[in-house]
Amino acid sequence: MLLRAKTLKSYSMLASDGELGSLDDFYFDSDTATIRYFVGDTRTWFFGGKVLLSPLSFKEIDRSNERIAVNATKDQIKDSPKPEEHEPITRRYEQQLSSYYGWENYWADNAARRDITGFQAHAPMMPPIFNPEGPREEHDGLKSDEAHASEQQYREDQQLISVEDIKGYKVHTADGEAGKIHDCVIDDEDWKIRYFVVNVGGFFNKELVLVSIDWLNDVSWRDHTITFDLENKRIEDAPEFVSDQPITREDEAALYEHYNRKGYWVDIR
Repeated sequence: MLLRAKTLKSYSMLASDGELGSLDDFYFDSDTATIRYFVGDTRTWFFGGKVLLSPLSFKEIDRSNERIAVNATKDQIKDSPKPEEHEPITRRYEQQLSSYYGWENYWADNAARRDITGFQAHAPMMPPIFNPEGPREEHDGLKSDEAHASEQQYREDQQLISVEDIKGYKVHTADGEAGKIHDCVIDDEDWKIRYFVVNVGGFFNKELVLVSIDWLNDVSWRDHTITFDLENKRIEDAPEFVSDQPITREDEAALYEHYNRKGYWVDIR
């Protein structure tokens, strides 16, 4: 089922022994645009209670009652490793979290990593986050083993992106600005981001349309822009996205027909 991130944020989380709290944000990896962690806001029952939970920990998703059951107790979650405030989610922290809960490392076997369609992932769907304070080349162009390892670690630490952080990014095409990122649509079967919800109408006249993340061409973290391999007018004339209505396969087929693109579901066996 396709769900807006905004809709998912209204879901409550349940531990095996009681209410946990609400959802505050989501982190997805730049290689496959797959949600790797839900940020739970559990401050209603313990101080400083923002925690990260993987979809691997979910027992049940109750869509009718907007609840997610987690396979852990409240004490387990309370005592789990916490991310550093205002810092990127590092691979070291992910390893600590996976070890604590016994989750499988999604980043294992990078050489053979495949995206959700089953094809070899030769390049990330989105570039790592730009950070001007990251490692730099040595002046003579040569790197020691230590410097190389440091740069590799830095790159791994820039792979996770917050959904909340990209809201408001400008959407560009080859012929100009088309709108701004308003939200995203997530497939709760594999937790992949399928679409960005783009506001093409401006602040006072909201007009929402969907653009597939598969058509993304470039991301500039410095300029807060996302560029798509589409014509500006094609986005502006896309079918209107009605946010309070479910997205059906017929809706998707009409959308892909408008963009003259092949549906992502065609090659999935």
